[in-house]
Amino acid sequence: MKKSFVALLAVLIVVSMTLALSSCELSDDGLINTTGTVEHTQGKTELKKNNEEILAYFNTLVNSVKVKTPAVSYNQELKIDNNSLKVTKPGGEEDKNLKSFNDALPGLKDLILTDIQKKSGSVAYGSENNEVFFVKGESWASALTTEDISSAVMNEVGDKYYITITFGDISEDSRATLAKAFELRDKATLLGSPEFAKIAEYLEIKDYNANYTGCAISATVNRLTDTLESVTYSKTSDVTASAKGLKTFEKYGDIEIGLILKDTTSFSFVWEENRETSPLDTTAA
Repeated sequence: MKKSFVALLAVLIVVSMTLALSSCELSDDGLINTTGTVEHTQGKTELKKNNEEILAYFNTLVNSVKVKTPAVSYNQELKIDNNSLKVTKPGGEEDKNLKSFNDALPGLKDLILTDIQKKSGSVAYGSENNEVFFVKGESWASALTTEDISSAVMNEVGDKYYITITFGDISEDSRATLAKAFELRDKATLLGSPEFAKIAEYLEIKDYNANYTGCAISATVNRLTDTLESVTYSKTSDVTASAKGLKTFEKYGDIEIGLILKDTTSFSFVWEENRETSPLDTTAA
């Protein structure tokens, strides 16, 4: 009788321990959560579902950078793939006599990009950032509407929201769409820039046309504080420029130069004083 009672007691103990363990699990912070569910901290703003809601939320976040002036750091990188460089006669007509010119293009490209290929900088907390953060010179950072974009996606991972905004192909005539969020220099400013002055003795750039493809904005948000942690602007320009050869290139006369320019600019933010920003690495893998 005594042995039967001890055996029954042992069974009851095992069963009770099994039930207790089955109702416990480890939470994300390694502590035991006895409720059987993973705890979730509600963000200040609920996850948005459609283009209109996501874009409105994004606009509020980036525009607050101009108003609340957090510390800002940035990295910009410009890349032109040598394989995209090509010189032809006007109208795209290929000419075997242009081979030596085509061979010289990568060197001219490097000359133009020497001082602007990679740039970085920062602005202290509480300082004006209008000349650093997009759109430069404006009191706002985004005036995008749903008609300007292709899609807006927002996902929640841990205490972050990840927002991605994409654009369709945009022609030179419609560049004003990108100017609502991206930094775009006008033609006169670009053609008269120091980088183009470097090749002035070889080429006279008369005009250019740019079609923008693969443009996107990606943002990381702290959903618990409703603040922007980082944002990256990616822009690809398919450029065709009309030019005239000078001096050693004079024999080539009027030509067209084609290239694909990839521009990636990343910003990071700190919304507290006495903390430094950590510039984002935009170097391609």
